[in-house]
Amino acid sequence: MRGIKTSDDRRFISTECVNSEYKKVYRGRNIKAYSMNWAHEYIWYRPDLMREKVGCLPHSKEYFEVPEKLITQRVNSSMQLLVTYDDKQNYFLDTTNVSNYKTWNKHFSLKYICGILNSKVVNYWYPHKYRMPTIGGYELSSIPIPEASRSQQQEIIDLVDCILSMKEVDSMIDTSSLEAGINRYVYHLYGLTYNEVLIIDPETPITREEYESK
Repeated sequence: MRGIKTSDDRRFISTECVNSEYKKVYRGRNIKAYSMNWAHEYIWYRPDLMREKVGCLPHSKEYFEVPEKLITQRVNSSMQLLVTYDDKQNYFLDTTNVSNYKTWNKHFSLKYICGILNSKVVNYWYPHKYRMPTIGGYELSSIPIPEASRSQQQEIIDLVDCILSMKEVDSMIDTSSLEAGINRYVYHLYGLTYNEVLIIDPETPITREEYESK
């Protein structure tokens, strides 16, 4: 679901935290794969006042103040999915998509889904399926998430945890080796042959022998 549309950003978005009604807020441009770059902006979160103007989408605090959620950019001209994980009850504007904690299929860990959505497989499939810069709930819900046991999910979760921890300290740090590890698991979860892997990633460091031995 889209994040908050205030209908009057000059009134509700600020660089100062005036009181407890002001919440840290992120825009789509602040969202990268596995990281969020806060621009020191706050939202004066008063849905009642936002509704005074037609065209707002304020949601409610229960939508954001949940144990965990996934965030994606909503507009990206490269059509690349940039997905990160939030467990700090942050707020997000309408240039993002925010997962719905109540309707998310709890069979899948959100960190597992985060790894899948940032993978090379999905980012190869997505722009071939949808040729538009706007990424919405319909498009995201159509992405086939591969079935995986708890132990299979945990292998990806462990790598995602490492990346998130590193990116929280330094959002520009190189985590490509860890992301490559996630891609290896994801290729197998989707049941790809080695030749199909080469189509998605012609420069993969994985050899045929390594891939087919698992």
